[in-house]
Amino acid sequence: MRFFFFNLCLCLALNCGLLFPRSILQNASADIDGHGFHRTGNADGAADVSIGKYGLFEKSFVSSTPYVQPFLDVTLSVRVNGPQGESFEVDGYWYEGKTWKVRIMPFSIGRWTYETESNEPSLDGITGHFDCLASSHPGILHVSTSRPYTFQLSGGHPFFWMGETCWKLFSDKANFTDGSFQDYLTRRKEQKFSAIHFLFGIEENVKNEGGFLWNSKPQEQLNPEFFKWADKRFSFLDSLGMVTGIFITWSQSFASHSKQQFERFERYLIARYGAYPLIYWIIAGEFDEAGSISDYRYHGQVINQQDPYDHPI
Repeated sequence: MRFFFFNLCLCLALNCGLLFPRSILQNASADIDGHGFHRTGNADGAADVSIGKYGLFEKSFVSSTPYVQPFLDVTLSVRVNGPQGESFEVDGYWYEGKTWKVRIMPFSIGRWTYETESNEPSLDGITGHFDCLASSHPGILHVSTSRPYTFQLSGGHPFFWMGETCWKLFSDKANFTDGSFQDYLTRRKEQKFSAIHFLFGIEENVKNEGGFLWNSKPQEQLNPEFFKWADKRFSFLDSLGMVTGIFITWSQSFASHSKQQFERFERYLIARYGAYPLIYWIIAGEFDEAGSISDYRYHGQVINQQDPYDHPI
């Protein structure tokens, strides 16, 4: 089990770079600089794709059928097989219109293969492959195997946690178009901060340069433009080599959503952003103020099962 609970006091302590007991969250150490390696590979229109180890492979699939409620009505999963016998499944995610995508992070050098499974026939049974090459990336953030109160990167390299909080980082308050978002994070990187977490949000008033997160009430239609701007933010954070905490919501909002609603949303976030190596998950803040421990454990288990890369929770 790799999931733990946050409250506001712990978040504040995290900003100071303090270490926490294993039953809450965990830390580790190593200075991460920007990396000059092949980070992303897009297979669209390419017969053969090569990508660096711990890079981001992305593939698009186009449905022959339009859907009024694609977020609710279509399921897409991808069976992934690696060169060292790795085998796992990831969800695909709705991108826009009739387009779905899948993201995969290869962590072994060699050929990787995939095959889709979907309730939409035109998205089902699609196969493909890509090659993973050596890279200079330090790897995935994990709980330390030798010091379980700390974090490490793949291969056992320790990670020093110098944390920052910016709740509005993924909103239009930290504007991407005028460079405010980039300038702020570049400055934090220069100041040796190695980690930051932000409030993603599931609420109807969450907004960035692409508009509100949801296009409908109740929350049944995602706004593709919102997530395109979120993609830009994740890509920039990844280019800095900064560990990113995805703080889904606060406990009051968590408790106001049904188990099915919240699970659908967290699985979407995992499908879209779980293939980044330097992330961790926060289900909800101030968990002791609303919601039940059993519900938090349930959703921690969902992330545990859906995120094949063992990111901390």
